[in-house]
Amino acid sequence: QLGAMAEAEEELKKHHESEVAKVNEELEVLRKTHVGQAASLEAGNTETQNQLDDAFEQLGAMAEAEEELKSRVQALLGAAQEKVSLETAAHGLTAENDKLKADVQQREALITQ
Repeated sequence: QLGAMAEAEEELKKHHESEVAKVNEELEVLRKTHVGQAASLEAGNTETQNQLDDAFEQLGAMAEAEEELKSRVQALLGAAQEKVSLETAAHGLTAENDKLKADVQQREALITQ
């Protein structure tokens, strides 16, 4: 009986060691899977961060371009206002010139009479 018990104990021990080895193998497979998934997620996060950085850089460039456009529009508005002022002044000078010409013609007409 002692021999049979020792043999059964040895068999149980081998079975237990076999089960522990299987569980360890499964754990190793899971660990490798998780390590791979973690690396994949990290790469995805890095790519996403790079895309975000690029997007923020583009937004900054767009904001600068918008400010440049606003500045140009203000300059164009200023130039347009200056043009209107000059045209108004030119119109006034033309009218004044026409009036002076008419005065000169009247005086010349009086002188020639």
